[in-house]
Amino acid sequence: MKKVYKDIIISIVIGISLSYIVYLLNGGILYGDMYNQGIDFLEYYRNNASIFGLGYNYNWSIALGDNMYSLGIYYLMSPFNIILVLFRNIKMEIITPLFITIKFIFLIYFSSLYFEKVTSNKFKWYGAIFYAASYYILNYGAIQIMWLDTFIFLPLVLLGIEKVLSDEDKLLYIIALLLLIITDYYLAALLVPHIAIYAIIRYIVINKDIKDIGTFIWIMIKKSLIAVLLSSFVIVPASVIMLSSAKETGVINDFGTSIWNIVSMLTQNYIGAVNQSSNTYTTLIGIPILLSFFIFSKFKKEKLYFIHIGILIIALCIEKVNYILNFTYKPVGGDFRYNLFLNIYVAIYVYLFLNEVRKNKRLLTSFSVILLVSTMFILFNKDLDFSLKLTNLLFIFAYLLLILLAKRRFKFMTIVLSIFLLFEVSKQYSMTLGSIEKVSQETRSQYSNVIEYIKDKYGEDKRIEIRGTQMSKNIFIANEANGVSAYHSLINGNYRNISKAFSNTVKDNVRIEFKGRNIIAQHIGTDYYVSSYNYCPYFNSELIDKTNDFYIFEVDNKPFKFFKENSIIKGKLPSSMIEKDILLYSNLLIEKNKNNIELDENLRDNFAIYPIEEVDTVIQETGEYYVTSKKEYGIEYIPFKVNGEHIGEDSNLPNVNKEDMDENELYIGRLNYGDVLTIDEKYVGSIDLICIKENYIESSIEDMNDIEIDNLVRNKKGLEAEISIYDNGYIVLPIVNDKYWKIKVDNKTIQPIEVNGGFIALKLEKGNHSLDMNYKFYYKDIGIIISLATSIVVIMSSKVDLSKVRKIKMR
Repeated sequence: MKKVYKDIIISIVIGISLSYIVYLLNGGILYGDMYNQGIDFLEYYRNNASIFGLGYNYNWSIALGDNMYSLGIYYLMSPFNIILVLFRNIKMEIITPLFITIKFIFLIYFSSLYFEKVTSNKFKWYGAIFYAASYYILNYGAIQIMWLDTFIFLPLVLLGIEKVLSDEDKLLYIIALLLLIITDYYLAALLVPHIAIYAIIRYIVINKDIKDIGTFIWIMIKKSLIAVLLSSFVIVPASVIMLSSAKETGVINDFGTSIWNIVSMLTQNYIGAVNQSSNTYTTLIGIPILLSFFIFSKFKKEKLYFIHIGILIIALCIEKVNYILNFTYKPVGGDFRYNLFLNIYVAIYVYLFLNEVRKNKRLLTSFSVILLVSTMFILFNKDLDFSLKLTNLLFIFAYLLLILLAKRRFKFMTIVLSIFLLFEVSKQYSMTLGSIEKVSQETRSQYSNVIEYIKDKYGEDKRIEIRGTQMSKNIFIANEANGVSAYHSLINGNYRNISKAFSNTVKDNVRIEFKGRNIIAQHIGTDYYVSSYNYCPYFNSELIDKTNDFYIFEVDNKPFKFFKENSIIKGKLPSSMIEKDILLYSNLLIEKNKNNIELDENLRDNFAIYPIEEVDTVIQETGEYYVTSKKEYGIEYIPFKVNGEHIGEDSNLPNVNKEDMDENELYIGRLNYGDVLTIDEKYVGSIDLICIKENYIESSIEDMNDIEIDNLVRNKKGLEAEISIYDNGYIVLPIVNDKYWKIKVDNKTIQPIEVNGGFIALKLEKGNHSLDMNYKFYYKDIGIIISLATSIVVIMSSKVDLSKVRKIKMR
């Protein structure tokens, strides 16, 4: 059998072992980025293969609408996504495990090619498995598919560097770096300093004379620049996006500056086949070999890799450096488990160690001593139970035995060691998947089915809100529906400001959900509210249908809202969700200063307080209800019943818990006179009901909807509509203000006013108006032009070089 076919078969076996078999054993669908971000974008891509058409700019299926090109280059540029087009008739929840397995096969194969170059043919599979054991791959590759692709191409980039060093081929580096960048430009940017450090160290290790290192660096810069210019169709718009992104970077640094934490990292590297407490995920063999090699190895230049490892460890103590070098930002939170280069270097050192241990007895002695120290830490660690201690001790003994075998039969030992490591890493993947929240395949299908049902029966362009699950983040884009939720990392900064204006309806700055309260439903124009409970919290709503065990409520709403000229208020909204809602029913906020806006007496007359003194409370007046409790009670969630039916379980009801407030607030929604609200007895006497009165809400909604909208069309280029208003005032659109919007009213260009944290408002006089909004993201076109121009130059240069070679040969 040819070597290449044999390698492919082995890669398939390892890939299936690490991925698909683990999925089969765990079952269910994982909840994580896979279903919050990746899978819905991939399904949309699969159904719309022309997503990267030059005219494609905007998409209305992401929250309030967003720049689809920016999302496309972030989520969908991996060449592996082409595979999905071949499986259009298979449900995504079924094809996804197979899709990830295919990626793992390529990851193993590409990394084996790299390790064959830097180690040996005998050792390459061990190196490939060790690379797959990297925490970033193990964690993100297992549950968050969009991140995995970048790390598939990283070994090819490093292999390209090796070929440049040996003057074999300089094209591979350019192509691999291009694929790395366009697959995920964000992670590619974080990998740049590591790739540069690696290239310089490898040059010094390989070459006896380093006087030409400047020439090598210049060659690498030129080749890298070509790859960057070729990827300009991603880099240029991405740079603009990241500069204005709402994504925050911060570090949860688990180590600080304590030397004992560093000691802990070096010694408490528990993994085994049952559990891990490691901060590095380098398996039990990694750290002992690193230490013994560093102290006792006779190799000199090869110890230069410790410079890079040292930088990673030093970065632990400097937050900003840690973020840049170790990929640790707030939504992830971690130390330097995420750095793949650590595992790459450890794999190389294991290879060097095994080659030297046959001749250098001190290496084996030091390795044994360090394992003994690890054994002592394990035995006296109170956090590990007996079975876990026993498992780790067995693994330590097994690794020591395998190292002893390496002195006589290196090839056989590497095979056994690879199988042993494969088993260990497979168990880690299994543990990772097993610890993640799962939902059934039927759950996702149910949500897709109810969205399609509403589209088919009630109209394609209706805004739908789904409550009661965390699976509904981006499912609207998968079904090309107009939803109210979003989960992605490129949301315009104003989304975050809007969420603040509407009272912390989000739990962190990366996740945005425009749902949950009547005031939000009114501002964004919710048409249909879907819930597994027979209850809708919104005014002007009625139950109209039921399908797939979901209740469908229709909300009488207008897609745009009208506010009179005197509606503008300037300042800062109060922290209280209740006070914000009262203000926003009849006012538009322009945040001009840091002074809090206070409710006047007229507004304060529009709410009432009712203490809850019994398990069952009979509602005395119709209105919008909230619960307040003293902070010391620590109440953030209460499972309510209304007239005997649950409304609070799994409904993700909005709550506000702020340091500058004396009380926590929890939203319930509309309750009618005579309704019976039931709570658990333990909450009696600890909470109060707050009611915003029906008359105020209904009169405000009537004023908001005092507008006629005809011929409303939303498409990929923007929006068109005919509107009529009966007084001078402001038209508020449920669209985030973005500098790329070009707005014309009655064929005249106008500038929008930003209200309520980021919504677009247009000041108009009474009468009939035509509205034309076009979204022109011109940075996309600039990037495409640069990429095309670079491609032409590269092709022409290649032809010139080829003709020169031919002339030389003819001579």
